[in-house]
Amino acid sequence: MVDLSGEWVKLEDWDLVLSIHDIVLREFGNKSLQYTDTVGAPEAREELRRVLSRHGFYKHEVIFTTSLSDSIRFVAAAFLDGGDCIYPEDPTQREVLKYANCGRPKAVYIQPIWRNPDGYIYDIVELDTMAAKAPVVIYDLTYSLMTEGVQPRGRVTIAVGSLHPYFPGLHLGFVAVPNELFDLFVNLIESTYLHSPTYVQYVMYVAFKNRAVEKAMVEFRRREKLAREYIEGVTTPFFIWFKTREKSKFIKHGAQIGSVFSWRGGYRDFIRLGLVSASEGELAEFFSKVFTKEFQSGGDSGEF
Repeated sequence: MVDLSGEWVKLEDWDLVLSIHDIVLREFGNKSLQYTDTVGAPEAREELRRVLSRHGFYKHEVIFTTSLSDSIRFVAAAFLDGGDCIYPEDPTQREVLKYANCGRPKAVYIQPIWRNPDGYIYDIVELDTMAAKAPVVIYDLTYSLMTEGVQPRGRVTIAVGSLHPYFPGLHLGFVAVPNELFDLFVNLIESTYLHSPTYVQYVMYVAFKNRAVEKAMVEFRRREKLAREYIEGVTTPFFIWFKTREKSKFIKHGAQIGSVFSWRGGYRDFIRLGLVSASEGELAEFFSKVFTKEFQSGGDSGEF
């Protein structure tokens, strides 16, 4: 079974993965196996702050969470009252959908680069237009951290994200808030008693600090190039978005239908394929069994 859902990362260079865990254990030992502060291990927080500063979030405090879903939940708890909502894109990450059904936007939610699931990239004018819709702007940087970045625009800006696309085992979220909101978010996280795993935080620290994430991105870029040889659609290093009549053929292999990312119920004819979840060899084998026209708008390619 080839899992194309984008949920798991499988790097073929396992020596790279082992080297990172070896460094974590040698440099941080028992410290990496214990609870850290609520907001996260200081070394890992500082490294993530450095990464986020390239995107303009250099005046923000970084807090680790257990997932993107938790990060958005904390933002909702901090800003939303009864009848308020977060105004998202469409399509958008599924984690934000439950906060989208209302009439009074208190915050807008943007994935500025390689929006999931359609890979859209915002320009400056579009970012300004979105930022004008509400007093709080939430930037989801899940797929943006290894790009040139964008400068945040808006009165109150908050960054959220998941680190799972960048390296095996990084099932870790984050939220970066302006200094004046730091205590509020710490209190929210402490009230739920959610501590993200310290060991995973140190894996993140070493993977970014030692540039292993950049090496992983080389692998993901190769998969993107491979996919482009077969698919006429939007392709990023992390996922592909295209239209097809034969959705069931892809869904049974783990692909996701576009409508699960839509708060308006659209995009049913689109499919999202995750690239980082299968090795390059598995992807090549999968694509070779499907006629090119099947990746576009119709035709029957038989069973595979």
